[in-house]
Amino acid sequence: IIGVIFIIPNFSYAQDSLCNKNEQVIFSCSISKKMVSVCGSQDLSKEKGTIYYVFGKPKSIELRYPENLQNSKDKFEFIRTHYNNDLSFKEIGLRFVNNKTQYSLYVSKQYKEIYSGIQLEGENIKDNFTTLGCDLKKASLSLFESTYKDNFLNNQEMSDLLYSNWSNDFVANNLNISNVDLKNNKIIMYDAIPLDDNKFALMLILETKDQASLSGETDNRTLLILQKNNENKWDVVIRNANIILSRGGMNDPFENVVIGNNNILFGFQGIRWSESYRFNYDAKSDEWYLAKLTGGSATQNENGDNDVDSHNYSYPEHLKYVRLKDFYSQDFSSKDLEYLK
Repeated sequence: IIGVIFIIPNFSYAQDSLCNKNEQVIFSCSISKKMVSVCGSQDLSKEKGTIYYVFGKPKSIELRYPENLQNSKDKFEFIRTHYNNDLSFKEIGLRFVNNKTQYSLYVSKQYKEIYSGIQLEGENIKDNFTTLGCDLKKASLSLFESTYKDNFLNNQEMSDLLYSNWSNDFVANNLNISNVDLKNNKIIMYDAIPLDDNKFALMLILETKDQASLSGETDNRTLLILQKNNENKWDVVIRNANIILSRGGMNDPFENVVIGNNNILFGFQGIRWSESYRFNYDAKSDEWYLAKLTGGSATQNENGDNDVDSHNYSYPEHLKYVRLKDFYSQDFSSKDLEYLK
C-alpha cells in the first residue's frame, strides 16, 4: 500500500475493482474501506499487453504501479507456494518491488475455502514484514493460474509439466533422469522454476518410503535441482540431503517452498522459531547462490509475553558464495551469518 494520492475524476470503473471498464480484472479485494486491484489490458497475451497494480478509492488513488505501462509485464513475477504439511493447500501469488518494498498478492485455496491478501516486506514496513488479509471481490486461484499460464508462461514444455501429476512412474518414464532412486523414494514436492532465456529448471524433493520410524523421526530428505544439458536431457545439477529439515517426533519443521523467476525459497518453522532461505540462479556461473535469509525466534519474558528477535538479511553481490549445492541448513542461521550483512 504505501504511495501518494492521485485525484482521478470522471473515471469509469469495472464493478468491485479499480480497473477501467474496458480492462481485465485479474485481482481485486477490499482492505477496510479501500481496494486493491490488478488490471490487465484486453489484449493481454504472451506477446503483448499491459498489467498494473492500483490501491486506494475510486476517486482517490494512492498508488498505481507501474506509472509507465511500457514493458509492465516484466515488472511482475508470478510465484507458487507449496505447503509440506497440507498438500491440499494451493497458493499462487503476484509479486513486484516498488520503492524498496516487496508486494506479494496471493490467492490460496484449502479444500473449498479461499483466502487472499497482501504481504509487504521491506525497510519501510514495521518489523520489515506484515500480512494484510483482504475481502476478495474478484479473483480466484484458477484466474491467477490462467493469467500466468496464458500470458506469462512462454515455454510450452514447462507449462505441460506444471500441470501434470508427477508420480514416480511419470518422472521415471518422461524425464529420463539418471542416478535417481525412485524405487526406494517417494516424491513429496515438485515444481518447475522459470529461468531467463525461456529456460527452466526442475525441483524434486524426495523422501524414503520407509522413512518414518516408530518415534516419528526421519532421515534428511533430499532436494534435487535438474537442468537440461546440451543433449536436451535432464541432469541432476544439485543433490542436497542437508537443506530440507527432517521430522522429529510430532514436529516437522519443513513448512513450504516458494517458486519464482530464477529463485527458490525454503521455509521452516518450529514452535518458537522460523527461518527461510532464498536462493537465486546466476546464469553466468550456472550456480544457485544464497541471496536472502530471514528468521526469528521468540522467548517469553517475565510477564509471559513473547519477545521476538527477528532477522532479515540480504547479501551483496561480492558475498554471494554460499551455494545451494553445499548448503547445510543446520550450520546456517541468521545469527551465524550476521557478519555477511
